[in-house]
Amino acid sequence: MPTPDGPDVPATVGFSVRTFDLFDTYRHFNFLLGTARSLVERQPDAATAVAQMAFESFVASAFERLLRAHGIGPPLSTRLTAVVTASLMDRPTRDLWAELTGQKVSQAPDRAWPAYQEHIERRNKLVHAGERATAEQADASLKAVTRLMHG
Repeated sequence: MPTPDGPDVPATVGFSVRTFDLFDTYRHFNFLLGTARSLVERQPDAATAVAQMAFESFVASAFERLLRAHGIGPPLSTRLTAVVTASLMDRPTRDLWAELTGQKVSQAPDRAWPAYQEHIERRNKLVHAGERATAEQADASLKAVTRLMHG
């Protein structure tokens, strides 16, 4: 079924979310992910944090477009996207995602969800508790984010 912005676009997210006009968002996601990759060896802490920035920017934009595709526009869509957590770590946000996409994040293929949860735990310790990441851990974070997004 065509969206208000044009025809459906094949899924770019590993758990089969229909993305609509996400080209610019996807390009930004890839730019941030590339930046994170370039930092893995030299600054693994920054690489881990930037990987999460990439994921959250993509998810936030996806929520806006998914809501619009379901006929929910401003001002309600603006209010809804303000209360969701783009990390997808809280149940209400995951439930909304499942409602909009028909897919549960926790059922993403290839252990993508558990790997992402490990990444979030690592990122939180790094950002909030001052722990340090190794290059191997930063690489695992990049892989987790990429796997969840691409399947």
